[in-house]
Amino acid sequence: MKFHIQRSTWVLLMLMWPQWLHSQSLQQLIATSLDSHPSVRAQEAQVRASQSDIELAQQQFLPSFNLSWEKAQSRSHADNAYASGQSVALARLQQPLWTGGRLTANLDKTRAQHRLAIAQLSETQIQLGLRIVQAYGEWWAAEHKHQALENSLAIHTELKRQISHRAQQGASAQGEVTLSTARLEQLRAEVQNTRTQGAVALTRLQELSSQGLSISSLKASYTPAPVIDTLFEEALHAQAIEQAPILERLKAQQAIVVHEREEKAATRWPEIYVRAEHQAGSADTPQAFSGNRVFIGLTASTGAGLSLSKQMDSLLQRERAIEAEVEAAHRNLREQIQTEVLWLRASQDRITSLALHVQASQSIQEAYARQFNAGRKTWIDVMNAARELTQAHVQIAEAQAMALTAAWRLHILTRGLEKPATSP
Repeated sequence: MKFHIQRSTWVLLMLMWPQWLHSQSLQQLIATSLDSHPSVRAQEAQVRASQSDIELAQQQFLPSFNLSWEKAQSRSHADNAYASGQSVALARLQQPLWTGGRLTANLDKTRAQHRLAIAQLSETQIQLGLRIVQAYGEWWAAEHKHQALENSLAIHTELKRQISHRAQQGASAQGEVTLSTARLEQLRAEVQNTRTQGAVALTRLQELSSQGLSISSLKASYTPAPVIDTLFEEALHAQAIEQAPILERLKAQQAIVVHEREEKAATRWPEIYVRAEHQAGSADTPQAFSGNRVFIGLTASTGAGLSLSKQMDSLLQRERAIEAEVEAAHRNLREQIQTEVLWLRASQDRITSLALHVQASQSIQEAYARQFNAGRKTWIDVMNAARELTQAHVQIAEAQAMALTAAWRLHILTRGLEKPATSP
């Protein structure tokens, strides 16, 4: 009896698989999540709110208008101040002339808070993009491992059929049938496991992007993926620092603390204001009264006890803490770039080696089948060769998925997301 396992077309596709095949679908997933994910919408609302705060701070430089109306009833004959019983209407327009820099510091603080909101939005988008890349890579690996295992399942099913036929004719031992059955059931369990892994990753993608996501939509159309030159690691690190939203967030937090200190320091000085006032009616005379006045005034407050000094110390410590966070963020970013570069290089080298390994395993599997027919190989040799071929296909799928996710993570970290930025 002659054994011949034909090489499937998908094996050739796996060996010739370029990294760019699945890029557009991944871009579409990221774009969809940036438009619809609730965490992004929440940060966008924060950006709009911070823009309104800037407009509010600008209006603090304008005069404030106050209108009041009072009518007193006094039964005491000794209370001459309100003897008329007339109503009194007051219209006041007060303009700050000098606040010691408090209003300017408050405006600068709200602008820094706006930059903080934009940085937090970008940081949320970056983290969401990285999560989608991770889930997509897990789905891609599970999908192609599942294909490899399904192909191996067909091979093992055929091998079991043939060895069972030989056992019925007395040409093979029953133990060889038992071995084939055990290997076949093991493969079925692995197929089920990879199917579950793919379903879990697909569910995660659905939650991150769109509830209407399907496997067919992931395979619909593709565009070239980013090309990452890992030879210039320092250049990648410099690009990551230039656009890292976490650093922009920390810079904005530093600016907020600085302007809060300026705002607190301004309270040490009295504020000067001018107020124009019009009064209609008088509480101390029954005669008709109308008058206009202009006031120049000072107002000052020291706060409760020594609270101002303590607040200044607290803000100084917060500023020092953020400086330490900036240094830590630089180190973490460098470590992340180095790690992704190592993963990408290792995966690319592994793909090259595994492609040769797949070809060799395919040849060995076919040769062992022929040599078994000639009596030069045992059945366990044939089964082990088939398992080796399966493992080679699974490993190359994992390596390709790792290269895909590492390249996309580097692309996002060094070049950001292709999303229109919110205007400051």
